[in-house]
Amino acid sequence: MKLSALLLLTIMNSMMTLPSTNTTLPPDYDIIIRNGRIVDGSGSAGYNADVAVKGDRIVRIGNLSQATAKRIIDARAR
Repeated sequence: MKLSALLLLTIMNSMMTLPSTNTTLPPDYDIIIRNGRIVDGSGSAGYNADVAVKGDRIVRIGNLSQATAKRIIDARAR
């Protein structure tokens, strides 16, 4: 067998053992509260942002538009 054919077979065999790319990933957070008004108590003006909760802790504040969660709450004023 020529070297190039052997290399091709080796690559194909390796690709067959790779994990599937269409598996569902777990959510990033337990809860995301989107479109909230953040007032941190420092005296600074409030600002709009998202809040991520994991377990019993706030773990991130900011733009979380690309993040996933088990539950998403829209805090936008209506």
